[in-house]
Amino acid sequence: MIKKDREKPFRLLAHEAAMRRVPKIHPKYPQIEQEFYRLHYGYKGEQAMDYFSSFLPHENYHVLHGLRIPDTKGRHFQMDSLLLSPTHCLILDSKYVTGRIEFDEDPSQ
Repeated sequence: MIKKDREKPFRLLAHEAAMRRVPKIHPKYPQIEQEFYRLHYGYKGEQAMDYFSSFLPHENYHVLHGLRIPDTKGRHFQMDSLLLSPTHCLILDSKYVTGRIEFDEDPSQ
């Protein structure tokens, strides 16, 4: 059961607005566009992970999305998702990667 829904990040919303309002000929537009796509695909990766977590039995699992927790020094720790069950908790972090990924079997890498 999802206890905290995923929300679109404020920075992504701000960049969406900037993409609509800043003229394409503006000197900062390429930077805004590049950051927009980075944020957009990060959010898309998180949404893709939500699909797979939807198959969990709802009575045994609780999912909290987009947690940002402060530490004692005023810094913050951000988690894409936290999966809670009666026996364990699991921090989930997602990436949206295209292309081919290779894993080397060498344990030193």
